[in-house]
Amino acid sequence: MKNASEIKHSLSAVKQTRQITNAMYLLSATEMKRYLGNIGYIVEYMERLRVLKGELLANSRDLTHPFRTSSSHSNRTAFIVISGERGMCGSYNQDIAALAEEKIKAADKAYVIMKGTYAEELLCAKGIKADEKWEYPGNAPSIEYAADMADKLINLYLSDEIDEIDIVYTKYLSQGKQSATCDRLLPLESEHTASENDETPASELEYLGSEEEVFVNLTTHYIKGFVYSAMYESFLCENISRMNAMRSATNNADEMIKDLTSKFNSIRQLAITSEITEITTAAKYAAEQDSVTEEESYES
Repeated sequence: MKNASEIKHSLSAVKQTRQITNAMYLLSATEMKRYLGNIGYIVEYMERLRVLKGELLANSRDLTHPFRTSSSHSNRTAFIVISGERGMCGSYNQDIAALAEEKIKAADKAYVIMKGTYAEELLCAKGIKADEKWEYPGNAPSIEYAADMADKLINLYLSDEIDEIDIVYTKYLSQGKQSATCDRLLPLESEHTASENDETPASELEYLGSEEEVFVNLTTHYIKGFVYSAMYESFLCENISRMNAMRSATNNADEMIKDLTSKFNSIRQLAITSEITEITTAAKYAAEQDSVTEEESYES
């Protein structure tokens, strides 16, 4: 059993750790609340884009464009893996790395684009290296940055260097549930194969401009929106995961502090009791010695 000095040292260390975990919890909670307010608008915007894109695909079945069917025959898939730049967020980065590893190893050829140092380190340990790296100019993704990255992806796809683009990110389902997800970004054809054979008549669309111009413009906006949505949701989910992890760590620290304080008080109380017992015993012994001395003096 530890002595009082060792327990006091452990108690001080746990209290300092609790201050750190609690501060990180408060920061993550603040970031989460800040970005949670806009997630509804982003999800609704993307859902409307998906519906409009589906109607456009259904009305332009005869349209031939690389966005619908890749013209490349390289059998190469680009994977955009979005993870965190910081740790202490539970299994957030591990889940992304595990899904990315599964998808990348299942592909014939892979072109890997990493965003986030933690997934990069985890995948590098598995023998998967990044062909390209993304870094946010700030802590959170911006629409301008997502648009630039989407343009680079479109140029990469249209250059016939790759056949498909998949994006691995953490999808926000609710504040209590997030899931690592891999979604197909390009081509659009494979995502809407079912609509090609759907017997439900498509709604009639009237184009302002040529059909191909509208298709390309809408698809470009969809890709930019998708990239921004994936980055935004991942960033939000990272803060939720870190908030939950730090809250759990803080609660565990509170339990440890309570337990250590109880042990310290018990040892201190035991030491005080021992001192009192020693003093009482010594006083009793001294009194007995004085009594013996008085008796001897009387007899003499």
